[in-house]
Amino acid sequence: MSFKTGSSVITFADRAQFWFDNMHDIVRGRTWDSMTSAINKHLLPALKDVPVDAIDEDVAQSFVTTLTMTLSGLLAGIAGAMMSGSVSSAKTRSGGAENRRCPSTTVIEGGKANA
Repeated sequence: MSFKTGSSVITFADRAQFWFDNMHDIVRGRTWDSMTSAINKHLLPALKDVPVDAIDEDVAQSFVTTLTMTLSGLLAGIAGAMMSGSVSSAKTRSGGAENRRCPSTTVIEGGKANA
């Protein structure tokens, strides 16, 4: 997508900066880190020059579809690498799945935790 922007056009990047400036004292810690990471890594690269008024359901759906396809390709690549054995040395160094313990599962029933 490419849009011509004038000085009076508010872009997604402008709104993101407004959010960063005004939410920093409200959103803290890991939540802030997670949200700003998602904005900087996924949203701004795709939408930074798009006028806010141009972002409608179709633009949002197109963005989500592209992101989903990108992540699906990445996950398929990781799965393929795992199946081909290219990560076997990492598994060996970490002791392999058979040597790892799963934490006990806690179930909440009637307000009491049962392990």
